[in-house]
Amino acid sequence: MCFIHPLAVSPLSMSKYAEQPGGYPQQPEMQQPPQQPGMQQPGMQQQQQYTPPTGSAADLKFAENATPEQLLSVMDYVTEVKVKQKAFLLEAATGGGCVPAAYSVKDVNGNNLLYGVEYSHPCTRCCCTSLRKMRLDMIPAAAVEDASGDAKFSMKEMAEQVKGCFKYGGAEGKPVAFTIERSMEGSLFPCCRHSGACLGCCLEKVVVKLGPYPLDAEGKPVPEAEDKRPILSSVTQPCWGGGCTPTYHVRQGDVTGDIIGTEKGDGGLCESCCPGFCMCACQDNVFKLFNGDGVTKTEIGHITRVNPKDMAGWFRQAFTDADSYDVKFPQVNKEQKAGYLAAMLLTDLQFFDDGGDLGCDMHASECKTIIKLAIINFYGYSIPLNCVIDWKSMMNGGGGE
Repeated sequence: MCFIHPLAVSPLSMSKYAEQPGGYPQQPEMQQPPQQPGMQQPGMQQQQQYTPPTGSAADLKFAENATPEQLLSVMDYVTEVKVKQKAFLLEAATGGGCVPAAYSVKDVNGNNLLYGVEYSHPCTRCCCTSLRKMRLDMIPAAAVEDASGDAKFSMKEMAEQVKGCFKYGGAEGKPVAFTIERSMEGSLFPCCRHSGACLGCCLEKVVVKLGPYPLDAEGKPVPEAEDKRPILSSVTQPCWGGGCTPTYHVRQGDVTGDIIGTEKGDGGLCESCCPGFCMCACQDNVFKLFNGDGVTKTEIGHITRVNPKDMAGWFRQAFTDADSYDVKFPQVNKEQKAGYLAAMLLTDLQFFDDGGDLGCDMHASECKTIIKLAIINFYGYSIPLNCVIDWKSMMNGGGGE
């Protein structure tokens, strides 16, 4: 049976469906096809079936003319996605993260769905690193030349990355389904948030808003106070950050909305000896999703940082902050699924956006190799446990730390 993806519907035929739920055509009642792994039927009110976008000209034309509500509807059809952060050669060479981050969102069969591109100030990326203020513009995959998230190692790509260090980034005119924004509301600093979760000014807040960020008549972003887009969902950090267990609340609507789910870190192999995450390649880092405020301990999904299974993946994770995630959604609507993607982004920023699991310290005539072994969460602080090999001391008869 043939499947039809929203991005494959011609924009010329969309007007007659404008009054229908989701803005998409309704098909006559028919026998439902077998459900594919990682996908769900969106509900009785929407009988159209799903196939991933093909990247054709029709897909691109529809993506460029569709409303944000129509672009967001791709989230109706998936119960699990794989998120891959793009690795940059410049980051591996310099050890810095000055290039705007990019994330590819795929279904479980590897088909591209969305592509997220960071918008932030160049100085903020270099100076505030993982604590920076940022926005992730979620673009339909059909509107991106290469939405795979695969790294490209060439001189042309390196030149583009160098230019990207001096740009704000973002969608740059491409269609946007929704944005994920790290809010600085209540923060002591306008461009970054302080570590820890002991005070209100330190608590993390992320909001998901429909459509692209609004621009003024000159094409410049409007002040945040003038951004009146609807808030789909949000992610907040409780006071004290969950203690030794990293905790986030996913909410319906803004940061004062009802809690629909709770994300909590799972210590895995390290759980018996320390409240942290083992960084060895033998273990994935699992963050479990629970219903409501998490008190009932009813597990409804997970956000998992997947450790590499091959040498190429190991080098990417070791020398850059590019990671891969599996996100298993609970049975929620597309607006709330976007909220769980925001929780994944916040998890990545807090724990894994620090330049990779292997680093070098060449400052002040030093020659050290730093290997990250584990991460301890302590009341909102992320404390790495590192093994430091001091090659200079070893050659002089000393040793490691």
